[in-house]
Formats: sequence, structure tokens, C-alpha cells
Amino acid sequence: MPSDNKSLAGKVAWITGGGSGIGLAAGLELARAGAHVVLSGRSAETLKKAQKEVEAETLVLDVADRKQVAAAAQKILKQHGGIDILVNSAGINLPQRNFRNVSVEGWDQIVAINLSGTRNGSRVKVTGQVVVSDAANAVVPGVSVNVTWRKPDGTSVAQTAITGSNGTASFNTSGGRGTYTLTVTNLARTGYVFDAANSVLTGSITK
Repeated sequence: MPSDNKSLAGKVAWITGGGSGIGLAAGLELARAGAHVVLSGRSAETLKKAQKEVEAETLVLDVADRKQVAAAAQKILKQHGGIDILVNSAGINLPQRNFRNVSVEGWDQIVAINLSGTRNGSRVKVTGQVVVSDAANAVVPGVSVNVTWRKPDGTSVAQTAITGSNGTASFNTSGGRGTYTLTVTNLARTGYVFDAANSVLTGSITK
């Protein structure tokens, strides 16, 4: 794990199951390396205790609930502009975990958190933003922007959005780990350009 050299300064790290154990240990190391750490878990009390050990933001959620995971991802993306590091550490075990004596309910719980929860966390959304301006460098609302996402697996997704009052059009996509690149393919009004310096054209998911 990273050390105290602040090599991750400016990076955002989200750790599921971050209130204790391996997740908390990862949070400590990532924070020491300068990352902004977000710990999530099912217990608000456990997360509160974790904050006594590591400087971190916390989110209460169950990784087995796809909607909760998606909402948390959107909150982090909105507040920090991206998720650079994702650690899927949420997991449970049961006293009666042998295949011969584990209950059906216990089996379902383990699969929901340990397996489905990992997939839910890995498919967080990546957000890109395109700022449109005119010849005087003033932002322009109401412009239709066409873009293409290039995903880490080589596939592409085309999207269209309208710039808001701040001249910004937002785009979201999801998938597995890697870097996502946003390319502007067309602006619906002539004479306008997208402001590359203030736009967010790449995002990444790492686990």
C-alpha cells in the first residue's frame, strides 16, 4: 500500500466495507498517501468509530442494494468530480458457513453482499461534463451536445444532453474498472465551441 509520500494527493478513494478490518486498513493507508477517503458501510456507529482513526468522509449504505450504491456513487461524483480508486471490501461471514449447514437465508445474504455487492460497487457511474462557450468566451445555455463515451473494454456509447444555465452538459456511463474518455462529436448550434480546459472529458474506476 502507499506510504506517507502523498503520492495520491488530489485523488478520491471510495472504500466499501470501510468501517473496520481490511477496509479501514486500506482507508488509513490511502489517507496517509494523500487521497481524499470516502468510507461506506451499513453501520453508522462503526463508521463514526472509524473516523476517530482516519480522516474520511462516510456514507451509510448496503452494497447489496443497487439503488443505494448508485445514489452514493452519484453523490461522490457530484461533490468531488470523480472516483479515482475503488476498494470493494464489503463482505460478511456466518458462524454456520459450511455448505452442509448454512441456511438458505444465510446463503442469500452472503451472495448478496460478497458477490453482488462487489459487482454493484464496480459498476459505479462515471460522469463527464462539457462546457459550451461563444466567441466572447461566455457560457451558453440550451445547446444540444452530442458525445461518445469510449469505455475500457473498447466499446462506445453515444449520448446527447442540453447545456444548463451554467453552459454545462453532463453525461454519465457505467462499467468496470479502467479509464473512460468522452469525445464531443457535435454541437447543435454553429459558432459555439466546447471549452476543453473547463470540461471533464475523462474518468476512471480502479479496484
